[in-house]
Amino acid sequence: MNYIALNIAFSEDEQAEILTAELADYPFESFETEDGTLKAYIPQERLAANSAATYTVKISGTGNLTFVQAPKLTLPASFEQYNVKTTESINTSAAGISGYRQFEYPFIARAEGTYEVEPVEFSYFDPSRMQYMTLKSKALELEITPDAKGGGDALVVQGRGMSKEEVKLLGQDIRFIKLGSPQLRSVREPFLFSAAYWVLFFGILILFAMVYVALRRQIRESQNVALLRGKRANKVAVQRFRAAKRYMEEQNRHTFYEEMLRALWGYMSDKFNIPVANLTKENVREELHKRGVSSEESQRFTAIITKCDEAQYSPAASARMTEVYGEGVDIISRIEAMIKR
Repeated sequence: MNYIALNIAFSEDEQAEILTAELADYPFESFETEDGTLKAYIPQERLAANSAATYTVKISGTGNLTFVQAPKLTLPASFEQYNVKTTESINTSAAGISGYRQFEYPFIARAEGTYEVEPVEFSYFDPSRMQYMTLKSKALELEITPDAKGGGDALVVQGRGMSKEEVKLLGQDIRFIKLGSPQLRSVREPFLFSAAYWVLFFGILILFAMVYVALRRQIRESQNVALLRGKRANKVAVQRFRAAKRYMEEQNRHTFYEEMLRALWGYMSDKFNIPVANLTKENVREELHKRGVSSEESQRFTAIITKCDEAQYSPAASARMTEVYGEGVDIISRIEAMIKR
């Protein structure tokens, strides 16, 4: 895009307006340079209403360019201004930091007329003079012509812009008087503290009470189921041991060890109300310890589980079925006796 430079190359050597101030007048921050240049321009001097344009400010020189912030730009009230876009080109060398930072201010002019865009200022610290310098651009005159697309919302304004609120209210501030008989309706009763409000309030309370009672009943039933499972754990384990003994007599080694594991893990699951999938040797030892079972008995139980796991797929372990069966029945009987005490 070709730009018309309305104000370029403002520096000490040219006829730019330079305002000076003592060090105490400014905080110690900004752009340190010995040769600062400020450029401010708009793509064209004439724009159509409701069209977009960009006001560009370019600051170049040598010094702390990374600390340079976008100068404050004040646009007419009827201009819609958007977020500033920043681009930069900074080079670091032995001589110092040089380059530029460019700030683009997108805007849309909503109303027709001739406007003056106020100048922007940029202050920087001059080390050679030990004081702050201020570069100031020229005021830019911008003419806004009627909307090129034929829009009828643009205003003709000379000398000043209108606010967005004024533009939106154009043609709406005076409305046509409505004719005919008015249709008046009584004001509705507020919902708060009305009859419907109380009905809904007590309905929610009753529903909450019903849900609470149902949940309490479900909790009691689940506790009773858990208690029933715990009481029947030994009986179920005995039935599984009988099935394991039958498989042992048939020399069905794989099914025997499978049934032994089912009896051992099933007993612990029913006794402690823990799903079999969540049972481990560690949490079984913890539960047994809580119920007063000695650590030796807990280790015997886990040792039998390990034997069954290893022997289930070990051909050399078929002769140990009788030993494993006896140990399993004995450990469950001992644990049952200890828990009941």
